[in-house]
Amino acid sequence: MTKRITKLLIFFVILIGVIILVSYFLISSHSGNPGNREADTTKVKERFVNIALCQSCHKNIDTLITKGPHAKLNCQTCHGSGSKHITNPTKHLLERTNTREFCGKCHEKNAAHEKDTIKLVDLTKHNVNSKCIICHNPHNPLQFGGSNAKAGSQESGFSCNMCHEKIDKLKQKGKHNPVACKSCHGPGVEHMQAPSPKNMTKPSKREQCLKCHSNASSKGVKQIDNKEHNPDMKCVECHIAHNPLEFK
Repeated sequence: MTKRITKLLIFFVILIGVIILVSYFLISSHSGNPGNREADTTKVKERFVNIALCQSCHKNIDTLITKGPHAKLNCQTCHGSGSKHITNPTKHLLERTNTREFCGKCHEKNAAHEKDTIKLVDLTKHNVNSKCIICHNPHNPLQFGGSNAKAGSQESGFSCNMCHEKIDKLKQKGKHNPVACKSCHGPGVEHMQAPSPKNMTKPSKREQCLKCHSNASSKGVKQIDNKEHNPDMKCVECHIAHNPLEFK
């Protein structure tokens, strides 16, 4: 009985030794060639990396992110794990998800989302035919003008109509279509960051309208006689400001 046990032990020792030797030679044959390690990046296990590696190559983007509400987001939250990308950035491009649904994972109006810390929007009403990045720069969504906006820019032709679609459609039908919103309402940067009637200029006095409509230098603009044309009334009492050829 003892001899039998001894033989079994010897057998297992030899078997383990063979397995160790085979494993050693297989690993050595692969790791001994640096060219193999570089070429075979497809076998790199997908994993998250320290964002310091992202910042080391993308300093401009990192500077932009730190100025906005996405500052605390890990780059890989939106772009996927970066382990393959850092081994060969050209071959292994990062994910660039730009759909409304992706942004909606955090920003869609939902009782489960943190409304006090995350800006929530109703995706069924908010610019339904556009991608979020058409208006918002994804790395700093308070910077308007889309992903190609210049650093510091917070205004563009579509910054206003992304929230005020009905007004924009009304404006497009009338003579005020070429007039920039900020001509009457001011720059609006503060309003875009925290929309409120309190931080938006809403002129109602005749003087605002007369800057163009009682000024001979305003070529192609309907001129009126301020003294003869309803002098005691505000223009907006009769005219709809965004399309003055429509009356109340």
